[in-house]
Amino acid sequence: MLCNSLGNGIFLTISTIYFINILNISTWIYSFILLLGGLLGLFSGTFFGHLADKVGSKPIYCLSLLIQGICCIGYLFGGNIGIFIACLIGSIIFEKGASAARGAMMVEIVSREERVKFRALTRVIVNGAACIGAALGSIVLILNAESVFLIAILFNGLTFVATSFIFKCMSIKGKKPVEQIILTNDSISQNTSVLTALSDKRFLIITLLNSVLALHSSIINIAIPIWISQYSQLPIWLVSAVILINTIGVILFQVKVGENVKSIRDATKVAQKAGFLLAITCIFIGMSNTVPIWAGIIMILLAGISQLFGELYQAVSGWTFSFELAPEDAYGKYQGIFNAGKDASLLVSPLIFTSLVLPAGLLGWGALTILFILTALCTDRLVYSNKLLKG
Repeated sequence: MLCNSLGNGIFLTISTIYFINILNISTWIYSFILLLGGLLGLFSGTFFGHLADKVGSKPIYCLSLLIQGICCIGYLFGGNIGIFIACLIGSIIFEKGASAARGAMMVEIVSREERVKFRALTRVIVNGAACIGAALGSIVLILNAESVFLIAILFNGLTFVATSFIFKCMSIKGKKPVEQIILTNDSISQNTSVLTALSDKRFLIITLLNSVLALHSSIINIAIPIWISQYSQLPIWLVSAVILINTIGVILFQVKVGENVKSIRDATKVAQKAGFLLAITCIFIGMSNTVPIWAGIIMILLAGISQLFGELYQAVSGWTFSFELAPEDAYGKYQGIFNAGKDASLLVSPLIFTSLVLPAGLLGWGALTILFILTALCTDRLVYSNKLLKG
């Protein structure tokens, strides 16, 4: 996973430049394919989660990694538009499959009380490796030679193949296969269908709330850069400063935050904290171009800090909800549905910021502030709603 994250860090840094400048893919075609792949990915996560519950998470995870690797290597031949479209859509779909299977596999190998902490530690390792990869990707951009781009993309594809092979060779001992559970416990077998998971009102409401909080994903890499460069007089170096705060903060604090969340009650509390912190973030950003530059700089830096902890709390609460609320024999299905909600948020959040929030200025940021506050206030009431618990 460490090697694969390193390759992903390189690829994410160079991919857009490679596709547009070297393969000469038009921006609108690239954007349309990303949108199409994202929409398909919303459904593929649930499908692969169902397969993971049926045939086991390990083979689905390994297969998803292998196909992602093949798709990545296929970019080397992306001058053919058909190959490019197939590889990009395939990569997105099987990335969602890997995510659902990875969540189900984590349940099999990690005890319930250690899952959130383990997920937090994994995120730290992945982020650290991805940061190193991003630095290497920056070197590729500086060299700006097609041969270097091709080597970097080939390396990333091979990391997927290698990681798939490593996991295939690993002996993973966890819970009993789903088939055994179904044969020995009729009450559990009733919860195994995807339709049953989709009818779990409580879980769907929590998925929706988490999706609203996950809108923060575009604040750091889209909203703040555009806000600073196009809607304010603030120095552009603030973009790098905020990204640095976020990157270092995740590495330093994610595990610590995860250690303190052990139950649904804990997850509810930190989800509320996330909502209020993200609301504060919006206030700081919205006010930053209405004050002197020196005060605006301070506000953006404070926004970076509040967004960081809002992100950390949202991530931990989401992991806890997705693990604790899922039946033991249906983790893959529930992970797929929960990830679909998060993926939907990732899909629409750039559009929300670029088309609604940023053009509206302070009014747009104010509206988003209210949305985050309402989400925080509703979390406790909805999570413990008697009607939802019964229905």
